[in-house]
Amino acid sequence: MVEVEAFTDAFGDDFAVVSIEAPFDLRAERLDERGRDDTDTDLEALRERDERELGFGMGDVMEHADYQINNTGTLAEFREQARELLDIDEQNHTDANDLQH
Repeated sequence: MVEVEAFTDAFGDDFAVVSIEAPFDLRAERLDERGRDDTDTDLEALRERDERELGFGMGDVMEHADYQINNTGTLAEFREQARELLDIDEQNHTDANDLQH
């Protein structure tokens, strides 16, 4: 979590970690739905990336995230959660001054 500490030191309360989470099987299903011919290779690459990122401490960062988005619904639901988190006005697509913890 060295990077998180560095950003926190540099930006203070203006920095927040957002964890966007979805189960592996759902992420793999979405990858398959994209229609790539090399899905088996992509699934293995996805699994390897997950393992590599966990080795880099990504699991700890996600566990201690300031905010979490559960990305198990539709794309529209994900976008709505992100807008709510960022306090983006859907009508004019402008963002608020800052994140609220």
